[in-house]
Amino acid sequence: MVKLICTLADHKDDVNCCALSSSYLATCSLDKTIRLYSLSNFVELPYSPLKGHTYAVHCCCFSPLGNILASCSTDGNTVLWNTENGLKLAVLEHPCRNPVRICRFSPNSTYLVSGAADGSVNLWNVQSLKVYRSGSVKDGSLVACAFAPDGNFFVTGSSCGDLTIWDDKMRCLYNEKAHDLGVTCCDFSAQPLSGNKQDIKYFQMASSGQDSIIKTWLISHVDTGLELKYKCTLSGHSAPVLACAFSYDGQILVSGSVDKTVMVFETVITSISRYVTCCAFAPDVPLFATGSMDKCVNIWQFEPKQCESALFHQKFIGELVLSDLAGNSFSRPQANHSYDTNYQEMWTAEDPPECSILKENFNNPHHSNILFRPVPRSRNTVQALEFTTTCSLSQEQGKKVLGGRRNMTIVLSYRACIWLALR
Repeated sequence: MVKLICTLADHKDDVNCCALSSSYLATCSLDKTIRLYSLSNFVELPYSPLKGHTYAVHCCCFSPLGNILASCSTDGNTVLWNTENGLKLAVLEHPCRNPVRICRFSPNSTYLVSGAADGSVNLWNVQSLKVYRSGSVKDGSLVACAFAPDGNFFVTGSSCGDLTIWDDKMRCLYNEKAHDLGVTCCDFSAQPLSGNKQDIKYFQMASSGQDSIIKTWLISHVDTGLELKYKCTLSGHSAPVLACAFSYDGQILVSGSVDKTVMVFETVITSISRYVTCCAFAPDVPLFATGSMDKCVNIWQFEPKQCESALFHQKFIGELVLSDLAGNSFSRPQANHSYDTNYQEMWTAEDPPECSILKENFNNPHHSNILFRPVPRSRNTVQALEFTTTCSLSQEQGKKVLGGRRNMTIVLSYRACIWLALR
């Protein structure tokens, strides 16, 4: 189902966390550094590693737009970095200088949550760089945090095993003993589930623990506030599960464990030499990363043949640029070639002729020069790519697209939003 496509071995100590945005992969380590890589080729950026913490870095996370990276450390600081140049934007000091274990941005980037070893939770205003609200759990250190997709509440997990739900004013809405030996991680699926009653939606969340299991939960709004319902237990690991992460469409859950394995539903990856400490999905491509105490970060890719369905949403951008063999060029306006198919439809031969010809091109190495480049992800899509292909059209193909012109070269520019629904 998955294959290892890259291993990064630049850290000098255990990898504690990894995070992915549309453009970057970030990793942090006990070696006090954060490393930043391009997601297109996994080459470390010129301004990496990012140095500024004086002790181990426990967690890193990207803002929703990917322009800011947050990192937190035993030194009591949460640092904000500019991902485009690696410059330090701000240092948020814990009020009591306690080690900070976890940090997460809200979906709208307004707030940043940081959780500390003393059980304190601070909600920072990202604009003013000041603490907006504070709270604390009764027992244990805060080791996990995740925002709900709508941003109206977030969940923290503690080393004593509790999951606590907070609203944006730091009011405790719910508390549940989830893992006997302590929570290690929690993550929300970005896709809500519909309930039996009209207008009721559930948010799906997973939590992992020192008890070697993963639990899934359903969180819904009720008249009295929020309700946390246990859904099921996912077992298979033989040692504490240190990390779990949902894919963007909520179809896949990945976990990493002290047993040196990464589990993807029923698929087990066993090529890790030390404890797997973290895992994270890319928001736009079928990739996920895992970090381990072997000082390495592995990048994994889902194999296309294992996809149960590949859902496409395609749309022309720019213009169709046409030229004949003599080099004479002309164009047709974008407005006449805008197709917007439903997310639930496959990209089939029934689509506009240009789509069919473009598909043929992918399988014909004699024709094309295909260039892909990522574009910013919109709120409702999983993957956005712009791709341009150049191909020679026969007279018969030319009739379909060009109204009878023969021996033409056509350059098609598409923006495709690809949703890989893997089972």
